[in-house]
Amino acid sequence: KFRTNSDKWNCANGLLANAMGHRRSLINPRTCPWLVKSLDSLCYVQNSNLPDKSKGFDHMSDAWSYSVLAVFPLVVDTVFVSTVSV
Repeated sequence: KFRTNSDKWNCANGLLANAMGHRRSLINPRTCPWLVKSLDSLCYVQNSNLPDKSKGFDHMSDAWSYSVLAVFPLVVDTVFVSTVSV
């Protein structure tokens, strides 16, 4: 379960190329030309993390990012603190 739109896109972008330059996902441009065009053409509303829906490139990339989250869910670390009395 992701918390924000940024979490969703960080997860998806991390598969394409993470901070170390490792690629865990490739998109075949011959079999998925519309997805490649959607990812290449996606723009954001200025000064926000919301996609610009007026261009129409957000639907395909959004669907792909949700499928990425289904297969590679975000790891949410939970820390439990307990005290021990001696």
